[in-house]
Amino acid sequence: QYLKIVKRPAIPQNIKEPRSNPYVFWGEDEVPGGWKRDLASFRARHAA
Repeated sequence: QYLKIVKRPAIPQNIKEPRSNPYVFWGEDEVPGGWKRDLASFRARHAA
């Protein structure tokens, strides 16, 4: 999020150490075809 705000690309020198649980973050505009968000469906599957 921070790099998007300051409009800087991510470079390896910005990373102190690899994450123990690698996770790739994608924006809706970066995924070919995009995706639809259905919050009601998500909340039904992930009820607390």
